[in-house]
Amino acid sequence: TDNSGEATVSISKSITTAKSGTHLITYTATDSSGNTSNSVSRTVHVLDLPVIELNPPTKITVGPGEDFTDPGYTAHDMVNNTSLTNDVEISVYVLNPISGEPTGAKLIGGVNTTVVGTTFIIYYNVQDENGASAIPKTRRVTIIDETAPVITLKGDSPLYMYVGETYTEPGSTAIDNSGETIVVVESGTVTNTKAGTYTITYTATDSSGNSSSLERTVYVLALPIIELTLPTEEITVKAGMAFTDPGYTAHDMLNNNNNNTSLTNDVEISVYVLNP
Repeated sequence: TDNSGEATVSISKSITTAKSGTHLITYTATDSSGNTSNSVSRTVHVLDLPVIELNPPTKITVGPGEDFTDPGYTAHDMVNNTSLTNDVEISVYVLNPISGEPTGAKLIGGVNTTVVGTTFIIYYNVQDENGASAIPKTRRVTIIDETAPVITLKGDSPLYMYVGETYTEPGSTAIDNSGETIVVVESGTVTNTKAGTYTITYTATDSSGNSSSLERTVYVLALPIIELTLPTEEITVKAGMAFTDPGYTAHDMLNNNNNNTSLTNDVEISVYVLNP
């Protein structure tokens, strides 16, 4: 104030709060007659905000149903050089995939790993004893299914059968970490009229596009063969004369290799009276 009622106050400097430090501001008043007052000073302390540091990573993917464990964090009071880690407040929200912002209310139960395709954003904040808040830090957790279903075959694999037998598909099952019901698709055929090796392929795909396949090998085996020495149909023998069988051979077709496994000695012969 001045007895003339008019005075202009000049300030020695301006301060910035972008950087911590101590600033001395000097105030001087001058009236319209050029009289200058004694200067007065004010000391301004710009203090550091609390600091939160997140342990990496800040972007995490978790499989469906897996447990999410926070990598951890620390918080520090920069003014008093003390820890604030135990005072950190954590809030979890669902992230809107379009806006990139949290949507809905704060989640009471934290990250829910059963919701495939969802991204959660975790906020970390803390205040010091003066009520100053740290710059919040965030971590994103996305639930991604990258695991293919597991297929289990029923019945035998490999499976053996003989020519002429009917192939009955034993079936299969599949389970997925998402818990969803998985349909197994079968491909391939077995020709029971021709000996050979056949493959049935089983494929399972979950809703996230993860796919797995498993094969069953089916061996259609050839039956043993008996060949009769000619004549083979009818033989006439006079009464009282001895009958001599013209002979026969038998062969194991499963072992039809260079050694030619014979079954001739294993042939069983049965004789019956024919009803005319």
